Amino acid sequence: MKAQSLALLSCLLLASLALLVEGKKEQDKKKGHSPGHRSQPRMRKPRGHFRTPDQKECRWAVVEEGDNAMLKVECSGKDNQFSCFFAGKPHSCPEFTNKKRVYWRQIGRSLVRQTNICKDSQTILKTKLCRKKFPEAHLKMVNSTLIKKKDTEAKGMTTTTRTLASGSRETIPAEGQQPSLGISGPECEQDPDIQYQRTLIQEYCGDSWASFCQFFLAIVQDKPCY
Repeated sequence: MKAQSLALLSCLLLASLALLVEGKKEQDKKKGHSPGHRSQPRMRKPRGHFRTPDQKECRWAVVEEGDNAMLKVECSGKDNQFSCFFAGKPHSCPEFTNKKRVYWRQIGRSLVRQTNICKDSQTILKTKLCRKKFPEAHLKMVNSTLIKKKDTEAKGMTTTTRTLASGSRETIPAEGQQPSLGISGPECEQDPDIQYQRTLIQEYCGDSWASFCQFFLAIVQDKPCY
């Protein structure tokens, strides 16, 4: 009789232990799936794509987050490819902390509205979320491959222009200035024939034809005088 009682008691104890173990497992499962213990998924960095008015395909993505955010834009078309960067401090805007998705969605819309993407160094991507109260929260363009290319071409054109200008510096004679057709020296001043020819030039040629007459006489006379 005692043996049967002990056997029954042992079975009851084993059953109780089994129930306790199963109950513990269920509690652990519930804790693992409860909202307080659920692992928070990491938010993917904002990104998007758009098409420019001249049909270039562009995509943008936030490459740096934190106090100083950095956004990169890459565009490609049939004739060229280019990229640019925008930077700002979105955390300076109090609304950004709780409305990050709204902020980046508005930044994406601002990109789509740009007509000269990556071409104007004064471009600013603004959001309605932060408006004018927090200008640092807007993203300003800080770098662009298109602007670098323009600067390089402009420097090249300036250098070429300077080279051409320095190589083509020729003296242009002043109006009314004529090249020397002979030598004016003591032997010319004392020659009576030369003096007579000059008198004829002054009397018959006048001021308007004096240069032509001097040129003609310089050709036919023996002495290189005028």
